[in-house]
Amino acid sequence: MNIIKQVRHCRTLLDRSARLRFSVFSKLLVALFAVLFFGFCLQLLGISRQADEIDDKWIANTRLLGEVSDRLTELRLAQAYIVLANDSAATTHALQLAAQHRQAIRNAHEEFLVLDSSRTLTQSSAVFETVEQYLNEEQEWERAGGSLVAFSHRFTDSTDRLYKAADEAVDSLIDANAKAARFDTSAISRTSYRLLVVIVASGLLMAAASMWMRRKLETNVFAPLEGIAGALARLSAGEADARIPSVDRDDEIGSLAQAFQRFRQSAQALEEAYTATKLAEQVADRLARHDSLTGLANRRMLSSRIDNLMCAADTAKCATHFVYVIDLDRFKAVNDLHGHEGGDTVLCTVAARLRALVREEDVVARLGGDEFAVVARVEGTPAFDNAAQLATRIGEMIRAPIQIGHSEVEVGSSIGIALCGRDGHDAATLLRAADAAMYRAKSRRCGDFQFFEESMQEDLRCLAALELDVRNAVAQHAIEPHYQPLVDLRTNRTYGFEILARWTHPARGSVEPDTFIPVIERLGLATTFTLSMLRRACRDARLWPGRMTLALNLSPHQLADPLLPAQLLSVLSEESFEPSRLEIEITESALVGDLPTAKSIIDNFRRWGIRVSLDDFGTGYSSLHHLRELHFDKIKIDRSFIQSMLSDAESAKIVDAILCLSDGLGLTTLAEGIESAELQQALTQRGCAYGQGFLFGKAVRAEEVAGLLRPGQLQMSVSA
Repeated sequence: MNIIKQVRHCRTLLDRSARLRFSVFSKLLVALFAVLFFGFCLQLLGISRQADEIDDKWIANTRLLGEVSDRLTELRLAQAYIVLANDSAATTHALQLAAQHRQAIRNAHEEFLVLDSSRTLTQSSAVFETVEQYLNEEQEWERAGGSLVAFSHRFTDSTDRLYKAADEAVDSLIDANAKAARFDTSAISRTSYRLLVVIVASGLLMAAASMWMRRKLETNVFAPLEGIAGALARLSAGEADARIPSVDRDDEIGSLAQAFQRFRQSAQALEEAYTATKLAEQVADRLARHDSLTGLANRRMLSSRIDNLMCAADTAKCATHFVYVIDLDRFKAVNDLHGHEGGDTVLCTVAARLRALVREEDVVARLGGDEFAVVARVEGTPAFDNAAQLATRIGEMIRAPIQIGHSEVEVGSSIGIALCGRDGHDAATLLRAADAAMYRAKSRRCGDFQFFEESMQEDLRCLAALELDVRNAVAQHAIEPHYQPLVDLRTNRTYGFEILARWTHPARGSVEPDTFIPVIERLGLATTFTLSMLRRACRDARLWPGRMTLALNLSPHQLADPLLPAQLLSVLSEESFEPSRLEIEITESALVGDLPTAKSIIDNFRRWGIRVSLDDFGTGYSSLHHLRELHFDKIKIDRSFIQSMLSDAESAKIVDAILCLSDGLGLTTLAEGIESAELQQALTQRGCAYGQGFLFGKAVRAEEVAGLLRPGQLQMSVSA
């Protein structure tokens, strides 16, 4: 009864006194606000703590794991340097690099354990155990140098497997670290959302209370809270530049505004990081779909656009599209005369002219080298006449002079044209058809164009069949090495053999190298084929008398692979064939694309004792430039000069000039195509040291090599 009486008394007092009601309401409101503010501050502290954790732990973890991954790669490279080292100083330096990388990895591991102690990534211990296994195996591998064959075998076998396992494990740990960071970021977003709900609820409560405390609350409480809530709402809606109103107060509302300001700054930093990531993804995607030199679409993007076009529902629209494959004529001469930069200028100029010639919606692509493609919509009838007119304009545009420095050059073009739908229903078929038409145009004369015709379909089928046969022949080692003798003209003794590829197909019969070698290169099998031929030749050479040398030809594509010296050296090591017994032959066409890379590869060959010859000397435009920039051991004079020197005074002068030049540069010379004793005698009198040709023997199988050797050489072998 007493409690009921007290409640009734309080209600009476409230009914009588508005001030009391205001006072009681104010105290209740203050108490409620204090509770809300406390919860709000806790949420802000949680956000700040989580943001600090992302910055202090996950980002630091990412840096450390990235360093571990980089150091693993550097350690693997150091292993390669150890394998490739050709003297004790290089070996010591490579070992020191390997030791530095191992120590850096272990230091990063210890620092990672300290940073990761409060929230351990579950797989981190297993990952670093895998890394430690690789480090231990690598150290053991260094100590077990010993046999070069075993040393190289462990480098490509056990240590390679452990390196890949360690690298993959570190990558998985990096992914787990990123996933944990994303989890914490999501937690911040959820906390921010709850915080927004609290602010909106507080705002609604203040709005209701304004009916009783309009003046005071409007000026002291409601206005600041509305400004903060509005800024937070704009921030949550995606306005990164939303600003918190300036509240120059030291009470709870001022602290709240400052906390919101700190949250806005953290949210802005996260937004900037997200934007930077998306931009990086866009740049990477563009690089993967565009040619880096000209900015045009590459073959991959062109194929995608053609396939999308073929999938379009409107087949009539598709039928008006033509695919043009354009090959530049006389481009090699420009590269020879003006160098790599001059060639780049021509390619970029042609790309810009093609882009300006066609419609915005048409596709212009660079397929590689000096080959371009255009997919253009041709309007009007007859369509083939209009397509031919466009081909004519393309040819005229390409033939226009191009400025390179203070010189003007002119290049031509051969163009093949295929019609979408009629000549193919996918990108690969259409490009192959246009390519076949382009080669037909090139065979007639430069600067011509050709539509794909049904008669060429058989050529395409033959080409596809040839590619399949070549692929099978390489896989089954059906293409065999033959050997043509290399002779010392002064002593008339054979000192080595050039490795020549020969292929006899069950149905095709004997296939010329000029037929199957380009197919091998186009299929991307050149390196596999070359290494296989070298391995088989090394094994054959074990059965020959004396220490015969081997000469191996490399294709232009292979001379752009910086890993080639290490791959060849690995084969020589596995077959116990001394590098000094190998001679690499390089044609001038292989030097046109990327002279710095070619120079680096040639230097690596010579550093390991492998000799390098410049083949077909005298047939290119830039031979003197190459002799100045590169360090060759031998020059091979092209057979076209040798075979005509006795009947053509100009050829004889060229041979004399080459011999004089090589003698002045301290280079030896080898004459190709010697087919008569008169040629041998003339070359010997002129000072040519070595020769090769049918006079000394044709290319034969390994078991027939002994029949090409002089009796004295066989006796020396037996006595040896």
